[in-house]
Amino acid sequence: MTQQTQHRPPQKRLKEYQKKRWVRALLIALFWGFSLGFPGTGVAAPPTVVVSIKPIHALIAGVMAGIGKPDVLIKGGASPHATALRPSDARRLHRAELVFWIGKDLETLLIKPIAALSAKAEVIALSTIPGIRLRPARTGGVWSDIVETTPHPKKHDGDDDHEHLHAKNDMHIWLSTLNAQAIVRHAAKILSRHDPANGSRYHENAKRVMAQLQSLHQELIKALLPVRQRPYVVFHDSYQYFEREFTLQPLGSLSTHEARKPGAKRLRDLRNIMLAQKTHQNFYCVFAEPQFQPALINTLIDGTTAKAGVLDPLGARLKPSPELYFTLMRNLARDIKHCLASTS
Repeated sequence: MTQQTQHRPPQKRLKEYQKKRWVRALLIALFWGFSLGFPGTGVAAPPTVVVSIKPIHALIAGVMAGIGKPDVLIKGGASPHATALRPSDARRLHRAELVFWIGKDLETLLIKPIAALSAKAEVIALSTIPGIRLRPARTGGVWSDIVETTPHPKKHDGDDDHEHLHAKNDMHIWLSTLNAQAIVRHAAKILSRHDPANGSRYHENAKRVMAQLQSLHQELIKALLPVRQRPYVVFHDSYQYFEREFTLQPLGSLSTHEARKPGAKRLRDLRNIMLAQKTHQNFYCVFAEPQFQPALINTLIDGTTAKAGVLDPLGARLKPSPELYFTLMRNLARDIKHCLASTS
């Protein structure tokens, strides 16, 4: 204690001490009030939001920009079909007030954890919301006139995909910028209902993101125009929404599901077509994905003019952020164009 303080009357020192304590308590109360939100501060706490996969997380994060940050459950190159949740992710899911996922036909690993959530959590299956256009699931093998129809080729003896177990509809809905706009629009509506104090901000963010998606749509149409008529093969049929929106011409897929190996008959059919077209300068690319680049792709292209490439429909190598969706879509267009253009 300083000499000056010692000479102050005890009553005055007590009042100064009480004043300092009161100021400190007020500052602490204001800090927690603005952090957590309570009536009278004018700041509302956003709901706790969890999203299944990174492309959808990016869209929801765009709607919540400046208000809150959603968590993403399935990170890296993990498969939404089979990868088990880490304990920390399971805890985040358990605490969530809002859960966004595509649905049980895509994120099968989340079916049981979501079913066990309490009634206070609202779960939104985005494949069922207004404005989403669903496409029937395709069988593997050779497709024809893919942009106009959704063929289901006759099954051949020896095919071992068991494709009757595949989902009725294609669940890769985020690979359409039109579906992405429907997701953004619906997310703003749901978030505003849970957090009405920030409702106008959610809707303003949604308008901004939707405008960006409309610009992206036009950008990718122009980017892919030079290779629209060039055929290619994918390992896992993930790209129907992207192909239809940008009028691409896939020849077929080796598998409808990442966990199923294609039959020998399918490989032979695709390879024979590629070899037969060689004399007509009709070249191909065959695309794998980051999490599985099977040796059978090298077998398929051996002796042909086809090239191998990699497509990433989940953003396996991208860091979660509101920009991830746009980077993912541009990367798909770039990688398709690069491989197909290099075959001319």
